[in-house]
Amino acid sequence: MPRELHRNRDLGTNEVEYEGCEFCFRGLHTLKLLPESDERRVRAGVLELEAGDELQYELDDMPNSAGPKLHTLSVVSAGCYDDNASFRLCTGPHFKNVSFPQLKTVHLIDVCFNQIRLNVEVTPNITELKMQNVPAECSLDVILPKLEHLSVHYLTIQDKDSVDAFQAILTAATYSS
Repeated sequence: MPRELHRNRDLGTNEVEYEGCEFCFRGLHTLKLLPESDERRVRAGVLELEAGDELQYELDDMPNSAGPKLHTLSVVSAGCYDDNASFRLCTGPHFKNVSFPQLKTVHLIDVCFNQIRLNVEVTPNITELKMQNVPAECSLDVILPKLEHLSVHYLTIQDKDSVDAFQAILTAATYSS
């Protein structure tokens, strides 16, 4: 949550209160100005989740916590790739009739997913998708007609279904642009 300034007028004072995180971005801090495009910047519409015990709960709670104004989603490892854990993205009863119309950028880095659902019903406007260490057993429902940038690193394709899933991603993006 971005740090917000509030004036407490209820108490008849002009007291300043701060709400939200203490720092403007995660990572090493510097006195130099951060460019607007720096992904470490904490701001409204950006959700960064780290793999851990609460990750599936946080993913399932995205419709409530992030809402329709979410424009950037990053799901990253907590330092190592744990193939004993597996997570679902945008699937299940929490995502029935849910859409993230502002979501443009999704980064899924070193997290073991067993299902990824990013399609025109849930995420119609994604233009950038970066996936790293996608498990071979991952069920992909990724049809993104507005996709402009696709980056996939460390992918193991074991069967024709995996090939077909990635062909569908490329076809939807290629013929819709």
